[in-house]
Amino acid sequence: MCKLALLAVLLLPMAAKAQFGEFNDFKPGSYVLKKNPSTRQVGMLKLRGYDHLVVQKFRAKNEVLMPNEVSTFQIEKEKYTVVEGFEVIADFGRRVIMGKIFLQQLDSGRIELMRYNYPSNPNGTRPRPTIYLLRTGGTLAAITGKWSGEFRNDLLPIIASRPDLVRLVE
Repeated sequence: MCKLALLAVLLLPMAAKAQFGEFNDFKPGSYVLKKNPSTRQVGMLKLRGYDHLVVQKFRAKNEVLMPNEVSTFQIEKEKYTVVEGFEVIADFGRRVIMGKIFLQQLDSGRIELMRYNYPSNPNGTRPRPTIYLLRTGGTLAAITGKWSGEFRNDLLPIIASRPDLVRLVE
């Protein structure tokens, strides 16, 4: 009996950490639903993949929101928006036009800068480059590549009206 009590005392901190600590990957945030754009909801959120925003509910089943239901959201200091219609390279070099997904919004204003990272590649092939997306008005431009001279040359004319972004890129 004494050993069982000792084991319980030793395991209690680990159980508490699993329940409330680093194993719980929900983080504080807020979101705006498309059906109610004037109200920002606050809660504990996590992003699963590019198309599932999970809202932790207290004493209820978690709610899963899809990109067609959410305008924008924020998890801690990272902002996200809904994007669609850009091209990625899928398995075997096949090109795919993306449907609605959530992307991290690196900067916003008249020009929005977003980043798409390919999901991790378990089969060990070489990682694909990051895709940076720029949205101005209704136009979406995708720039693929590393931060090379060619990438900067493609990007600079698009962001010329934003000196702060030009400084950041240079």
